[in-house]
Amino acid sequence: SGPTTVCVASTITLTNSVAGGDWTSSATGTATVGLSSGIVTGVAGGLVTITYTPAGCTYATYNVSVNPLPSVITGPSNVCVGSTITLADATPGGSWSSSNLTVAMVGSTGIVSGISGGGVNILYASPTTGCQAVKSIVVDPLPGAITGPTEVCELANITLSDPTPGGNFSGGGANASVAFSGVVTGVAAGTATVTYMIATSGCYVTTPITINPAPAPITGTIVVCENTTTALSDADAGGVWSSANTARAT
Repeated sequence: SGPTTVCVASTITLTNSVAGGDWTSSATGTATVGLSSGIVTGVAGGLVTITYTPAGCTYATYNVSVNPLPSVITGPSNVCVGSTITLADATPGGSWSSSNLTVAMVGSTGIVSGISGGGVNILYASPTTGCQAVKSIVVDPLPGAITGPTEVCELANITLSDPTPGGNFSGGGANASVAFSGVVTGVAAGTATVTYMIATSGCYVTTPITINPAPAPITGTIVVCENTTTALSDADAGGVWSSANTARAT
């Protein structure tokens, strides 16, 4: 007695009320069976006869159908937290599921969403037999948040950093230039998005940066004698003047 079907790579257990017998398979290329346990393991699709022979008694037989798995699941094997990948299976009409919904979720069309870092199995079940194809997926964590100033003036620099090693900074668009090291230079007034990406996983975080316009150019005489004065001006009102070297000029 026991189930009459088993999936490839899965097991069922057969039993007999007469103890002490041996179990055998008519086709070990289709299914194997434990000599004393009655545990049948599907190997390849097809029909197999399982025989049970108690000592000194006539044997009993039992037919088991081994159902094939759906086609191999195809698609990427990694996804970042907060991102998605799309998996596919050539066997139509099946259903998708995840072995751990806290790590990754999968929709009815095979779109996998990363939830938290870790490993997870994505399964695709045949609509006729329930046999499942399995694909192992790694959900890669995002880098830590980018830290540093959120504003920079045109033609000035700020330095950003990220606590997660192994990544590079990029982005900026038309309003800022961004070095791999995280040095951001304001180019034109506006906003820019700076990205920090881990090279091995491709996972990234972003931060917005505001580029503030520089004041209009300073005008006036650029030569002055000791103990005399010259008047400088700027078209942008309300600013504050300072000297780079008060021992030379105030």
